[in-house]
Amino acid sequence: MINENSKGEKQKEFMVRELGVFELRGLARELGIASPTTKKRDELIDLILNILKNGESIEHAGKRKGRPYKKLSSIEEIVNSMTSENAKNSDTFEYESLLTFAQELPSFGDYNNSENGIFDGIIRSGDGYFTFYDRNLNKWVYIKSDIENYEKLISGDKVKVEAVGLCSDNQYEATKIISIDDVPADKYMPRIIEKGEEIICNDAFDFAGGSAKIGRRNAYEKEEDIYENDNFNNLVKYCKQNDLKLIVLGLNTSFENQIVFKNEQYIENFTTVYGTKCMENFNVVIDAINYCQRLLNSGEKVVLFITDIIDVLRNVNECFAKDNKDYTEQSLVIVRKLLTLGRAYKSTNCTLIICYNSLDINDKFLVNEVLKISKKI
Repeated sequence: MINENSKGEKQKEFMVRELGVFELRGLARELGIASPTTKKRDELIDLILNILKNGESIEHAGKRKGRPYKKLSSIEEIVNSMTSENAKNSDTFEYESLLTFAQELPSFGDYNNSENGIFDGIIRSGDGYFTFYDRNLNKWVYIKSDIENYEKLISGDKVKVEAVGLCSDNQYEATKIISIDDVPADKYMPRIIEKGEEIICNDAFDFAGGSAKIGRRNAYEKEEDIYENDNFNNLVKYCKQNDLKLIVLGLNTSFENQIVFKNEQYIENFTTVYGTKCMENFNVVIDAINYCQRLLNSGEKVVLFITDIIDVLRNVNECFAKDNKDYTEQSLVIVRKLLTLGRAYKSTNCTLIICYNSLDINDKFLVNEVLKISKKI
């Protein structure tokens, strides 16, 4: 006869192992596990199962700081609280609602004064504060509204701050805003330009032996890597000559491509090297989207060069998927947001160069969505 307790434990373990990364992080928070966003998926699973196997009650497992602690009596309730609502509303995810999934809740008031430094990143809105992820240092920084020059900040701004450590080892609170969009904070004045109504632009420029339409989505099938030809270098020259902001988005790119990107100071570099963790990749995509939107709202004309759109989708999908069979609704929302950036307005525009690998030519998302709304170069 099967022991009911043993059967229940196996069921709990199965349920935990079936959870995606974001669900595991949410569950870890409810169990009081510190800094879940800094831990790998397998590590989170082991820590969660260890708490549950030891029979420790949820309410005594530890209380999170930053928002009211939610007491739940069983693993089933926790899983249901995180997944059932999403299952019912899987088609209602919005871009803005996904931004907080990747970040830790701050523990304001608990300081580690021995930890301080200078950080920079692209800000996004939090719950009554701004926050950003310093990609070079792998730290979260929070900017509260009582700091000088806070009122000048807008989501998507590039900021540099001085900050002091919080109790979590990867959280910091800003004590001084040094610069906003590379201008000293005291001298910086926010700039918002009315984009005007949306228009159809028929202007174009040469790219890879074809033409790219300005203010539209342009799809380019690449058969060799970026560093192996002059297409990217020619694009950089064109943007320089025409005073266009060039943003490059690429995830898990080759080491050779990284040499090209790091040697070109003109570009706004939102790329990661091969082997980067999915959460870091996710944050790079979010930063690129927010920064591009901010430039458009400032009246800048932008070219967004995506090194491989399917690589972006797969890497974002890894943060949400329980398996690798299908693209999740959340990952599709993020990538669709990218595609909507390619538009033209009366006073500004954003041109997308969307590269894809010839090996992915049969990918359903590429065929049914990207190529359907893009001009093929």
